[in-house]
Amino acid sequence: MKERLCTMFSKLKHRLDRKSKSVVALLAMAILLCGFTGCERSTIPDGSEISYSETGFDIERIRKNVIVDGQAIEIPIKLKELPKDWTYETSANRFAEDRCHVEVKDKNGDLLFSCGAKNYKESKKGDSRIFDAPFENDKCSVDGITPFKTTREEIVERYGEATSIKNFNSKKYEGWQEYRYGSLEGKTSNDWHGKCLIVTFNEKGIVDWVTIVYTD
Repeated sequence: MKERLCTMFSKLKHRLDRKSKSVVALLAMAILLCGFTGCERSTIPDGSEISYSETGFDIERIRKNVIVDGQAIEIPIKLKELPKDWTYETSANRFAEDRCHVEVKDKNGDLLFSCGAKNYKESKKGDSRIFDAPFENDKCSVDGITPFKTTREEIVERYGEATSIKNFNSKKYEGWQEYRYGSLEGKTSNDWHGKCLIVTFNEKGIVDWVTIVYTD
């Protein structure tokens, strides 16, 4: 491409070198051609590409890189801050006093993900904040991790060795593992406290679901 441009400029200069007014036109054409061909210009990736290329565990980066059904969200997030064409249903049964279970659905009423929220009040459901969000379908990605696609090897290469590894014991989930990155306290999701990423792999070492837990 550069050789072709040089040849073009050489021919133009030969034709126009006796016409002083053509100097301006020659310079303008050079700038225009360079703009079209991208001379000495590198492609600038968008924010998601930059983020997805970063390695190492950083919960602050990860929690801001959540894509669900083409929409970008952060965890934690208030229910009223979810995309406007989504809906949600809450249930406070069997949860701690200020916590609830939430089902988030798209505009067609199809389930996107189920999660836990805190600061729950029956009179102000929209102020409840999602803090425990498992993403279990390929409409979702967390920091580039996509259920049913991303592998265990890719996770370890990206984030390093896990803080803890849990092996599933039941026959139904034989060979499954759970990798946790970051801190987490509490025995169940009903009383979890911490800031972590939990990645669950099936027996083939493929991500089945990925969870963000983030509490203040």
